[in-house]
Amino acid sequence: LAPLYAILPRAIYPGKPVFFNSGRFANEYFGWKYGGISISLLGSLYFAWGYWGMLAAMAVVGAAMAALANRIARYGAVAMGSIVYFTVVTLHLLDVGMEFQPLLINMTRVFLLLAVVRLAWGFSIRNRTWRG
Repeated sequence: LAPLYAILPRAIYPGKPVFFNSGRFANEYFGWKYGGISISLLGSLYFAWGYWGMLAAMAVVGAAMAALANRIARYGAVAMGSIVYFTVVTLHLLDVGMEFQPLLINMTRVFLLLAVVRLAWGFSIRNRTWRG
């Protein structure tokens, strides 16, 4: 929900999570004014929601990955959106320095890109069918 949290001011939602990134972590914990220290996906989830939030988030990620894998196994190459999403999530999870906020933002971008491609494809097919 980071994209939604980003637009909500703390005056409206004072309990919204504070997300850490590598630069903020290095500044607050080590006093650095430049650079950063990676806090990892689990570390960023812990800073935002504690142990239970970290476990819940990883359970949600695991369930989503299992659902994508099942969809790909069931439909094969026809499930192109699922293949793209599964690949991008897997590549992000392989990066030890990946944090929650960039992961969520990149997944939102991929989702929006796939939605635009799907809409354009549907429009193109309808346009060709109508002319034909």
